[in-house]
Amino acid sequence: MKRYLRLVCVLHLTFSIFTSCAIQNKISKSATQLILKDSSLTTAHVGISVYEPATNKYWYNYQGDHYFVPASNTKIPTCYAAMKYLGDSLSGTISTENDTALFILPTADPTLLHPYFKNQPVVDYLTRTKKKIYTTDNRWQEEALGSGWSWNDYNEAYMAERSPMPIYGNVIKWVQEKENNDPAIIYSIPEVNWQVNFDTARSKTFSVVRNVSENIYEMRESIEKKKEQDVPFVTHGIKASVELLSDSIHNPIGLLSPKAAQKIFTNSRLHFNFIHSQPTDSLLKPMMHRSDNFFAEQSLLMVSNQLLGVMNDEKIIDTLLKTDFKDLPQRPRWVDGSGLSLESVQFVFTSGFYFHS
Repeated sequence: MKRYLRLVCVLHLTFSIFTSCAIQNKISKSATQLILKDSSLTTAHVGISVYEPATNKYWYNYQGDHYFVPASNTKIPTCYAAMKYLGDSLSGTISTENDTALFILPTADPTLLHPYFKNQPVVDYLTRTKKKIYTTDNRWQEEALGSGWSWNDYNEAYMAERSPMPIYGNVIKWVQEKENNDPAIIYSIPEVNWQVNFDTARSKTFSVVRNVSENIYEMRESIEKKKEQDVPFVTHGIKASVELLSDSIHNPIGLLSPKAAQKIFTNSRLHFNFIHSQPTDSLLKPMMHRSDNFFAEQSLLMVSNQLLGVMNDEKIIDTLLKTDFKDLPQRPRWVDGSGLSLESVQFVFTSGFYFHS
């Protein structure tokens, strides 16, 4: 990462000092010295392209026509789509009500009770009502894990499940605290009543391993005084979120049947409120700065919900490739919002630079 940053600094310096020809020579020299001759990259698949749209010329192009797996560079088109279509603030939920009930429509917003976002307008809104609350997952047309994701990473925090109404970032924080030789105190944030089995053999490292398909956890106590581990929970679509949100607002939330939800949320005579949650850039900045997979996945699903009325990666990606990205030199194999997929794809961008460690 440091070498890439040094290259960026050299690029900026040459822009202000040298002529076009000198710039090209400087870029070529910098790329060769800092990257292509790096012993750690000798056997790597490397491509570098610096393109100027105004003149339709490449200032430097080394294997720029080769196909690469972009990994988290996939977040670039996701970020672009979110910036263009989600507006200045995220729609946290869409609601309508009658005399006895409040109905909420999820939007795939990942900020609900996420520890990164202290202000929670949607929770405040739901807490104020005395009515029975109902919700639905009738716009959800996706799987919890994306195409090509590495199945054995399911227990890692960077691969939280996708869902129509994420909550707490779709992860549970497990904490072990102990003093001296006293028994360890182990708890979860948020507090859950899911099954936990304890391994009686102590180890040097505190560990929590979830069952692949259920919220059943195997936990091993350690000798550490304090240790934390974030583990994704099984969302079961919207069911786990409903359970956790009900506990948080102290008001049980019911699930509408698909038929009832369709009737309510397509009724033109009802008034719908858009409850905004966070400024859009407050989500996209950390998404790009720390390469947050969960934020990226949910951002693409929010765009899908906004434009198509359903949450479906394949449909929104196809739409974006036919509209916003129709001029790409090659049609990429694009399957998710974050780059977690192991599919081989290529993106060609002409509007900026993105370096990811």
